[in-house]
Amino acid sequence: MGQKHRKLLLAGSLLLVNVLVFMIALAKTNEMVKMPIAKEAILPRMKITEEMVAYIEVPKQAVRNNMYQSKKAIIGKVAAIEGLIPKGSFFYKGAIEASDTLKDAPALALKKGQSAFSLSCNLLKSAGNSIVAFQHVDVYVTIDDRSAGMKSDVLLQNVRVLSIKDRKGKELGKDDDGVPYVCVLAVQDEQIPLLQKALEMGSVDIYAIHTSAYRQPEAVLKTSSEVLEVLR
Repeated sequence: MGQKHRKLLLAGSLLLVNVLVFMIALAKTNEMVKMPIAKEAILPRMKITEEMVAYIEVPKQAVRNNMYQSKKAIIGKVAAIEGLIPKGSFFYKGAIEASDTLKDAPALALKKGQSAFSLSCNLLKSAGNSIVAFQHVDVYVTIDDRSAGMKSDVLLQNVRVLSIKDRKGKELGKDDDGVPYVCVLAVQDEQIPLLQKALEMGSVDIYAIHTSAYRQPEAVLKTSSEVLEVLR
């Protein structure tokens, strides 16, 4: 074999190697992997079950180190207190935690400047059994004042529910069929006197709100509320 032929053979071999390397790199670039996502919106402190998790395929390059890649690593854990997980979201390591880190006392879930305020569920006309711990609600107050007449309006917005318990003090969750007896809310310290006066003068009711508001400030006093001037 002449030198020219050897050069052509070597050049052809190098070209083939380059093509193979390119094809391997392209395959890796387009490689798809299965990733767990939330099948439904998962509320803060809600325990994650298998029914809440689905899989989708994504390019491997889109996967980040702070994402959970296995369903086994997620099932049984809970969403963090400020970790609302939207429907269709990946599971990020900062957004969930082990269930054994939970504290039973609602007061331990309070943020700085907050207090726990308890309401009898017998007084809650609208909520029924639909409210669960760590949902967010708006607090409505209705007052029949002799001088001001009947007034009903939102007093507090985006209030976090710390717990719902039955008569025996058992915590009620999403799938429990017990009868709610006490609802504990996380409110600002200075709002306690307003709520106490509202109960003395009228009635207090709560309404669940959309999960999109959960990342907003909690327990916000509605300064334009019609009932506020009566309570102050």
